[in-house]
Amino acid sequence: MAKNIITPKFRASFVHLNKPRAAAPDAPEKYSLTVVLDMADKEHTKFLDSLRESALAVAKEKFGAKLPKKLKLPFKDGDDEDRDEWAGCVVFTASASEEFRPGVVGPDRQPIIDAAEIYSGMYARCSIRPYAWDHPTGGKGVSFGLGNVQKLGDGDPFGSGVKAEDEFSEWDDE
Repeated sequence: MAKNIITPKFRASFVHLNKPRAAAPDAPEKYSLTVVLDMADKEHTKFLDSLRESALAVAKEKFGAKLPKKLKLPFKDGDDEDRDEWAGCVVFTASASEEFRPGVVGPDRQPIIDAAEIYSGMYARCSIRPYAWDHPTGGKGVSFGLGNVQKLGDGDPFGSGVKAEDEFSEWDDE
């Protein structure tokens, strides 16, 4: 059985830690975040190599030494996605069912209570656990379960558009 893995510091994208969200209309609600690993960062490339090994190890544990031909792995090349903030990166999503809400703490390991402090674009690290799955209609693959999250710092929010104070000029009714 795989054990929890602590990620290095990364930018978090599609953060759903305050309230679970369904990925599709009939899908179960889950807590989740997308880990964005910058491939120009040597620590990230080394971590990704190790993570790929862990993902393949749990797949071999479940499916045997001869892996399925169309084994689905959770990693995406950010350059293939339509998101500027993912350019030059590899991304993957980690999630937890709504019964297992991840704990979220700050750099001081104290719980973060204010939901506004948790957002896409923040810097974080998290605990994840690879697991293999076999779905009758969805094939076979590996995903990452999400444990806990530690926010390490603020970053420019992803996908927030233009701030209201920057979009408008002052209004004078006279």
